[in-house]
Amino acid sequence: YSGVWAKDGDLYFNARSGSAKGSGGAAWLELADVRLYRVGKDGALASITLTSVSDVAVAKAKKLTDAAELAAYWADHPVAKGIADFWVAHPLARILCEQPAIWAVPLSILLMIFVSKATAATVPADIRMKMLVLHAPEALGLKQEYIKEHEGLGGH
Repeated sequence: YSGVWAKDGDLYFNARSGSAKGSGGAAWLELADVRLYRVGKDGALASITLTSVSDVAVAKAKKLTDAAELAAYWADHPVAKGIADFWVAHPLARILCEQPAIWAVPLSILLMIFVSKATAATVPADIRMKMLVLHAPEALGLKQEYIKEHEGLGGH
């Protein structure tokens, strides 16, 4: 199936594609890329709900999955309308929430620099040797030498 449209009151149902399925004598229609459009009393588009897969039971004429029914219910809920109105009134906040890397990456880099500068006094004196021990090949035996040097010192 391709391009299925249906109307139920103020709700328009569109599925871009679908296929017939069956198992154990039961048959249903599995629809993909489903959109529910709700039109307000003034004829304006009130909400759009998207779902990737929905199934329609052949025996019951039409039955949306629980997820699609729940989405359709919440589309009309005052909380959902308030959130939608908030995003329309605050497009910058919406962009920052949808694309968190825009602000999270620079913030994490600045935080890393700040913590590094703020704790510079607590860097152990032998940090260069520790870094060498951590990154040098095992065959050099630096780890054993480092451990022997720091035994009994209660080192860092």
